[in-house]
Amino acid sequence: MNDVTLFANLPKKMKNDIKCWLPKVKQGGILAGHDLQFNDVRRAVSEMIPHFKDAGEQCWIYYK
Repeated sequence: MNDVTLFANLPKKMKNDIKCWLPKVKQGGILAGHDLQFNDVRRAVSEMIPHFKDAGEQCWIYYK
């Protein structure tokens, strides 16, 4: 897959979705999501993908 957008707004679900989908994203692809306004979601994304980018509008993006 080239691009995947995640819509989980609970930290445990976000971690699980990242764990599931990240290996399926091709090199050069994008994994993205939202709900960074929630500190626990931001922390979950940061734990799973330390180098994610804050894309604004409460969204995050990771270029694999």
